[in-house]
Amino acid sequence: MNDREVPVIAVDGPAAVGKGSVAREVARRLDFNYLDSGRVYRAAALLAA
Repeated sequence: MNDREVPVIAVDGPAAVGKGSVAREVARRLDFNYLDSGRVYRAAALLAA
């Protein structure tokens, strides 16, 4: 990986199975940033309304 490449880990699955909890823990253990895409989509929807 060169200096410009950023690793991305996506966690997918059905509702209410713990994706967010797992993703936050993975991010913490690997010292990665965590992005809750659901929050991003909800914020965009609120701004568009």
